Amino acid sequence: MAAIFFSGVYGFGHGLVDSGLDICYGLASRGWPGKAGVIESSFVEKGGRGSRTPRIAYRYEVDGRTMRSERIGTRTAYDDAYGVVAAYPAGAEVLVYHDPAGTVAVLERGLGAGDYVRFAVMLVTGAAVLVVAGALLHLMLTLPAIEHLAQWRAPRPAEYRDPRANREQFERQLRADMAMEAEIAERLREQAARRGPGPH
Repeated sequence: MAAIFFSGVYGFGHGLVDSGLDICYGLASRGWPGKAGVIESSFVEKGGRGSRTPRIAYRYEVDGRTMRSERIGTRTAYDDAYGVVAAYPAGAEVLVYHDPAGTVAVLERGLGAGDYVRFAVMLVTGAAVLVVAGALLHLMLTLPAIEHLAQWRAPRPAEYRDPRANREQFERQLRADMAMEAEIAERLREQAARRGPGPH
């Protein structure tokens, strides 16, 4: 269970880093130069639970090198995926904004309000996950000591817990044995009296 939990933490952390990079790219893209590019493919990808994601692939040239990208902008969710695909049809010429090295490109510069909200939500959720992960790790490290302490504080068996109780039980048993022996001796005397004097 711990392995599954920490795998989930790792995956969430990876997504948080990607979201942070998107924020950085969005802020930096405001000053990126634009170059002419061509849309190579444009379609809507259907996912689970009715999700729709626009997939736009395009190429552009930087210093004689042909570069390709599928990054539309910093957004990961679109309310109108078909509208985005219609705005960037296959074969259309578009303006591509890229970083000075030309390795990162976008079709839409800047950031939207949703990008900040998404990153803030992931940041708060990530902090909560880290707290839970730290508590779980602390529990895992201290659990053997807790179990040892619980065993040390566990009540001992009854025969060792209270010596007086054992003594009282012994005395009760002794009195019962003596009473039984007295009763047996009395019955033997009664039998001897009924038989009368004579050899036995």
